[in-house]
Amino acid sequence: NYGGKISGRVGQWNVGAQAIQQAAYGDIDATNVFVGRVSRNVLGESSIGAIMTYGDPTSNLDNILGGVDFRYLNTNLPGGRTLEGEAWYQKSHTEGISGDDAAWAVGLRMPNTNRFRAGIGIKELQKNFNPALGFANRRGTRSYQGEVGYTYRPVGGLLRVIYAGIDAMHVDELGYGLQTQNIRIRPLELTTFQGDYFQIHYNVGKEGLSAPFEISRGIVLPRGLYTFNRYGVAFGTGPARKVTFDGVIWDGDFYDGTRFYAYGGLSWRPSKHFGVSGSYEFNDIKLIEGNFVTRLMTFQSDVVLNNTMSWTTLVQFDNISDNLGINSRLHWEPEAGRDVYFVINYNMLNTENGFVSTHSDITLKASYTFRF
Repeated sequence: NYGGKISGRVGQWNVGAQAIQQAAYGDIDATNVFVGRVSRNVLGESSIGAIMTYGDPTSNLDNILGGVDFRYLNTNLPGGRTLEGEAWYQKSHTEGISGDDAAWAVGLRMPNTNRFRAGIGIKELQKNFNPALGFANRRGTRSYQGEVGYTYRPVGGLLRVIYAGIDAMHVDELGYGLQTQNIRIRPLELTTFQGDYFQIHYNVGKEGLSAPFEISRGIVLPRGLYTFNRYGVAFGTGPARKVTFDGVIWDGDFYDGTRFYAYGGLSWRPSKHFGVSGSYEFNDIKLIEGNFVTRLMTFQSDVVLNNTMSWTTLVQFDNISDNLGINSRLHWEPEAGRDVYFVINYNMLNTENGFVSTHSDITLKASYTFRF
């Protein structure tokens, strides 16, 4: 129905809050939702903060979340190196649920763009953790991540960057064991001064299914631990060119069968006022339980009329849902802090009798920022 938002700085503290009164819909009663955030810069480049949310827009149950975090940053190490770190803890309370409702993470990285880079981290989301005003992927899991690599920057010549490294991820389902493991070996990645690139990758993966999983309509994978290896290449041109392209090809094992994946994208930007792009994504999957193919086609146009107005249109179709979606957005920003959006969404379903309209809507949104 209505709401309010405020953000800014009070002394050394950054503050932000938003409150909304939501109308009733379906079986959901009218409700109030709130989110607030405060943070403060410390140690020159680091920060500490806290967050709180109240309300659940998708149910009639009370929900509260609170959390604290610390983010460390040091860009003044010898040799121009950087050190990043994070530690955070959040706990939710949902009406009728007790225990196993926390989440936490710690991590440390050296994201250097020259010579050695490395990182390590751990994150746990307990099974009842429920941030009703946010998102929680893979609840009931503990994940480990690590990376190590080396970047070499040649002096002179065509190449700007030569990189090699390894990224690893391991996810355990709490109380059940391995859920996902992926080791990506990046033996060679080349980038030119124009931004053109070529990459070779090799993946070693494991996936544990604790219950049968329907991966496609009528194709069900049995529970168990699956191991599969994949190899692929990626290549493309720099984004500064008027005509650019990107390509990816992967092949290898997939659960108890094989998967071939290909992606191609092409874009044309003849001037700063106009650009078009299109892409095609293809999966050919062959399993003991059955075979299927997926296709995703996308087209986008960007028109910048002047420095205050732009128009973007996105068209997308896939052969699984047989749905053609169109999103067209006109954005007018007469000055900083003042925005007007006019958005049209239109969906059609591909049937035996051709495309049939299934959904359409028009949205007009205006916002004005008061600064004091």
